[in-house]
Amino acid sequence: MKKNRPPSPLQKPALVTRPSSLAYGLNQGAVVSVQNHWREFYNPLRALDLPRAIALYDFARRGLNAELQNVYREMEGLYPTLMALIERRTSPLLELEIEIKTTPIDQRPAQRGVSQTLADDQAAVLRDAYESIDNLYEAIEWLEMGAFRGYAHLEKIYANPGTSDWTVRHLEPVEQWHWTRSSMYAEWEYVAAATQTNMGVPINYEQFLIHEARRPLDRVALILWIRANLCEKDWDAFIEIYGVPHWIVFMPPNVPKEKESEYLTAARSIMQGGTGALPHGSEAKAADSPRDTNPFRPRLDWLQEQLVLAGTGGLLSMLALPTGLGHGASAAHDDAFKKISKKEARKVSEVFNAQFDAPLLARQFPGQPPLAYFTLAANQETNVGDFVDQTLKLAQAGYQVSPAQITEKTGYEVTLKSDPSNASL
Repeated sequence: MKKNRPPSPLQKPALVTRPSSLAYGLNQGAVVSVQNHWREFYNPLRALDLPRAIALYDFARRGLNAELQNVYREMEGLYPTLMALIERRTSPLLELEIEIKTTPIDQRPAQRGVSQTLADDQAAVLRDAYESIDNLYEAIEWLEMGAFRGYAHLEKIYANPGTSDWTVRHLEPVEQWHWTRSSMYAEWEYVAAATQTNMGVPINYEQFLIHEARRPLDRVALILWIRANLCEKDWDAFIEIYGVPHWIVFMPPNVPKEKESEYLTAARSIMQGGTGALPHGSEAKAADSPRDTNPFRPRLDWLQEQLVLAGTGGLLSMLALPTGLGHGASAAHDDAFKKISKKEARKVSEVFNAQFDAPLLARQFPGQPPLAYFTLAANQETNVGDFVDQTLKLAQAGYQVSPAQITEKTGYEVTLKSDPSNASL
């Protein structure tokens, strides 16, 4: 079945309009706070087992997301491996530079009026728009959490709602349990009380940034977490038996009936770690010999490997490398997550391009194609030696690099020689 795509950002749905009190600040205000007060007294992890987890998955396929998203939130704060994956995947993303770029000339449409001046004007509008947002990095991190939870919604909070001023001052994260669908591929609807339902209030897509993931990591993590908890529970029982061993006392043969109570009292004292004497012929053995080696550590390691495998896109080789101060291991781990962050940065950038940049440029430059866009880009560190060599080659070819650019790239304070013909730099 083909997915029902959300309406174009350039088309305003008639269901909810921008001046509506419902559309502005959906997850803010006293009404929503009161309606969600019950969550403080509700622990979704009670009685959580595999059958219930599978039932929650089935509900979510029909758009009933609240219970499953409640479980995800609690799990993200309790599962150490998942917590580490979240931090390692979001941290590099937040270290990237926010840039506004213009479309390369060879990629621009052959249309009258398309010029570099238009591209620069659009870039300036986008730059002002993004600088007006007071929580841009928080918004980027929230969108990335969609890769774990399956989806993430940001609401555009306008500086002057209800007016012709479309300046967005804030991108408000809307908790994932407020969202529902009437079916797997239906459009998103909002549920203020965050109850387990697939009937909500239609939204205006133009007022939101939405990131969806086809293969959310929390879906894998939940099953692995339940199995790991069961394994640790059995391991605890194992330790109770064999970690502090119990003693088994074998009584001597032919104990007189009248002496059995005395022998039992002495045996119990020995079994409980006390002191005492046993009759001749008695034997005491410690229950410290399991049938085989400890089976729980390999099982827990395997469960961890499965989550890391899913969370790193198949970079299972990371698991074989020790972390720490080694001169290769930690660097390999960092490189792996940097590769992942570049891919995720593209996805997040595409969300901003389609759902923030496009409608803004369409309003400010009607009838003109978009020639500027938002992007998350890695910091490019300049190799000073290479830059100086390139500058020298340019000088020998008759070109001159400005002293200001040389200072910016190298940190050196430079000036032009009095006789430029003798200058090699």
